[in-house]
Amino acid sequence: MKAIFHSICYPKPPVVSPCFWLWIFTLVGCGIAEKKINSSNADVSMETTYHWEDSVRTYLSKTAMVDSLESAGFYGDFSPYSLFLVKSGFLFSKKEKNTLFAYSISDSAILVRNFLESNGKWKESSNSINLPIHSFSPAYFRFNIEDYNFDHRRDIFLQFYQSMGNADSYGYLLIFDEDSRNLVLVKESIEIPNLVPDSKHKLLKSTRYSNPNSGEENYSITEIYSWEKNALVKVDIQNTKFER
Repeated sequence: MKAIFHSICYPKPPVVSPCFWLWIFTLVGCGIAEKKINSSNADVSMETTYHWEDSVRTYLSKTAMVDSLESAGFYGDFSPYSLFLVKSGFLFSKKEKNTLFAYSISDSAILVRNFLESNGKWKESSNSINLPIHSFSPAYFRFNIEDYNFDHRRDIFLQFYQSMGNADSYGYLLIFDEDSRNLVLVKESIEIPNLVPDSKHKLLKSTRYSNPNSGEENYSITEIYSWEKNALVKVDIQNTKFER
């Protein structure tokens, strides 16, 4: 299976959008993702080889042509999950342009790379982040950019999977550090399901629900987290029961 690409460039559309040629070049010229499936195994094992470097170089050369650019290579025609994503623009600051890449480097890992614009050229941040995934294969993700630590700068959340039954959502949170201009991985975030920022109270909430088909009481558990030196600290737990 190959990734399905969709690109968006704005707001400088020429008569023939550069994204059209970028899309054609990416599909034809770049080896997107090659999957070899061994169907003789009852569990359908996968050996996956990813070739993204050509795509990274191509997108970096094109981002200077537009104010912002977004493109994603999806896992399938109707899948909301990506194998490859690039997002360029004033992502974290109104004064500085970034190009962000997130892509699968194996069946069990995602690589996140951040490039900063300096004197008209792209300079890669020193801390590319490797995110391991142990619960499923292949390594695909959903992308969300929002202010999670309430410093008026947007951060990144990569959702990797949902658990069975209650469909709890899990992923990694990466916050943008203004001093270093790097992304910082919040390691404990992968263990916290359904993480949602509460900007009014400057807290993060994680709510889990009981399985409605378990035959037991229906309830929810909400854990409240605050920030302490780029780490999440649990400050409260709220239990709620529901009538059947």
